[in-house]
Amino acid sequence: MSTEQVTLRELVKDSVYRQWLRTEPVGGFPDFVKFRIYVQRERGGRWAKKDFDDFKSAYNFLARHLKEWHDAAFVARNHACRPPVVRVPGKVKKKIGKQIKVVPGFVRQYYAPILSIDGHQWCPYCRRPTVFDFFSEHHAFFHTNLRPLPFKRRCSVCGIAETAIKTYTAKGVR
Repeated sequence: MSTEQVTLRELVKDSVYRQWLRTEPVGGFPDFVKFRIYVQRERGGRWAKKDFDDFKSAYNFLARHLKEWHDAAFVARNHACRPPVVRVPGKVKKKIGKQIKVVPGFVRQYYAPILSIDGHQWCPYCRRPTVFDFFSEHHAFFHTNLRPLPFKRRCSVCGIAETAIKTYTAKGVR
C-alpha cells in the first residue's frame, strides 16, 4: 500500500466519530446481519477476525481490547453504513407566507474530518475510512476458494470492491 492507513485508535480520538461508532446503526437492518471485528495486532501484521451475533457484545469486545491492538475495524456484515452526519451553519429554504425564501439555518452533511483523510475512502462495511488498493490475495478471501480480481481496488480491511460501494463526500454521495 502506498498510503499508511489511519488506525481506529487514532479515529476514536475524534469525539464525533467515537460517539457515532458506539451508536448502534438503525433502520433497514435485516435479521441476519452479524457484526465482525477485524484486528491487526501489530503494524504490518496479519488481520484476524471474530464474529458476533449482536452489536452490544461486538462493541464491548472492541472497547475492552482496542488499546492492545495496532488497528481494528467494527464491521457490519451485509449492511452498508453511512458516515457520521453533523449539522452545520448554512442556507435553508423556508416557507414564509406564500413565498419560499432562503434564510440562514442549519444543514445536515457528512462529517468532513472523517471523509477527508488523504488516501482514504469511507468503507460502509468497515464503518470507517480505509485505504483501497489492488490485491491479488486478501485476508478476507483466505478461507474461500475465491481470489480477489487483481484489477479491482478493494478495502484493505474487509475486501469489498470499490466498484460495489458508494463514494461519500462531506457534501453528499458521488
